[in-house]
Amino acid sequence: KKGLVFYASLASGAKTEVALQAESDSAAGKLSWFVDGSFVGACAPGQTISVKVAPGRYHVLVSDESRVTASRVITVKAVP
Repeated sequence: KKGLVFYASLASGAKTEVALQAESDSAAGKLSWFVDGSFVGACAPGQTISVKVAPGRYHVLVSDESRVTASRVITVKAVP
C-alpha cells in the first residue's frame, strides 16, 4: 500500500497530532505503538492514541501482546 498522507496547517518546525487506532482479532490485551522504531504508547484495541509529529515520513507499527503486527507508512505534509 502507498500509505496515508496527513495535511496540517503548521508554522515552520511545528508538530501536529496524528490519531492512531487499531482493532485486534486476538484476545491479547493492549496494543503497543511504535513510530520509526520508538515506542510511543499503548492502549486497548479500538482506543485512540495520539502522537505529535513534524512534517515528514514515518513508519508506524502496532503490535498486540501475541506479537501480531501491522504497519503503515504515513506522511505528514505542512500546508499554508
